[in-house]
Amino acid sequence: MTTTAKQLIKHKNKQTRTKKKPETGFGRELNLTFTDKFPNNNELIEGTWMPQDVQKQVSVEAKVAERLELKLGDELSFLIGSQTVRATVTSIRKVDWNSLQPNFYMIFSDDVIADFPATYITSFYLAKEDKLWLNELLADYPTLSIIDVAAMLEQIQSVIAQVSVAIQFVLLIVVIAATLVLVAQVQSSLDERKKETVIYRTIGAKGSVIRNAISYEFISLGAISGFIAASVAEFSLYLLQTYSFKMTWVLHWELWMIGPLSGALFVAVVGSLSTRSLLKITPSELIRQLA
Repeated sequence: MTTTAKQLIKHKNKQTRTKKKPETGFGRELNLTFTDKFPNNNELIEGTWMPQDVQKQVSVEAKVAERLELKLGDELSFLIGSQTVRATVTSIRKVDWNSLQPNFYMIFSDDVIADFPATYITSFYLAKEDKLWLNELLADYPTLSIIDVAAMLEQIQSVIAQVSVAIQFVLLIVVIAATLVLVAQVQSSLDERKKETVIYRTIGAKGSVIRNAISYEFISLGAISGFIAASVAEFSLYLLQTYSFKMTWVLHWELWMIGPLSGALFVAVVGSLSTRSLLKITPSELIRQLA
């Protein structure tokens, strides 16, 4: 059950009446409710839930209590329509806003707002094949407002799918750009690599040894790049999970395997293909090219 308050004002409790502090409040409309049952998705962190020996009481959400500097025993005034009601803070709750259950900043005892006009909220599951029954329900009760959560979720999934396609496209562009940069870097160092190849061939190194040396070089570079990428990704996920979504951080061990392995394989293949021409040139031809 919800009703709306146009304004909330905080009054100092009896213990702080001597302090001259201006009244504070939301200054906007709030959805209010009353119940004698403690919400399942809430956590009581201070006070007692609806004590029987207190009349006209209210339970406040923890962040609101912190922002308004509310304490147990403070008295709040609510302007509902043209009437002002007052209630004493008897408990402070922590609310799980990620749940799909109705959540409220303020929950009253039933002797405060039970006589005001109210809107009732409920939820139920309806199979897709029975959706036409909603038309009959609205015809019998035209004042009902029905929200199809399944349709909302489908729309959200559609948006997420489109965003995923866009991210994959950006990732493809980044991979192509990284490939071009790697090829350009290898091409710019071909002269130095030709000199090294001449020295290796002069001292009798076989083509397989030179090929392995080049492959190990690019594998090492790719593994280091993949490790750095995995570290940045893990740190970004930590920030998102901890600070943005308020979730418990979980180590994504697969990143530490996929990053170095994929980086090593990708750089090794691109680097080896870019330098394979060196292994096909004889030492005499390399010397003439460098002369």
